[in-house]
Amino acid sequence: MPEHAVIVCDSASFYANCDSSSGPAGLKRILSRGDKVGHTRGAHPVYNGWAATFDFGPNDWGFVRQECLGGYGSW
Repeated sequence: MPEHAVIVCDSASFYANCDSSSGPAGLKRILSRGDKVGHTRGAHPVYNGWAATFDFGPNDWGFVRQECLGGYGSW
């Protein structure tokens, strides 16, 4: 289970895939401030600032900018 967090940016692009050489790909949607997500720091991958993130809304995985994740354990 990913650690509970929230989006702390006004908006955050949520991509289907990401790798260290080509960056993010496959925009899924835009997340808004306060959206409930999950990311386990130190366990889930981060590629050049793009963090593997679970979106608890539709229950799927993707990648957002690491600096847009915060409020760990707030819900």
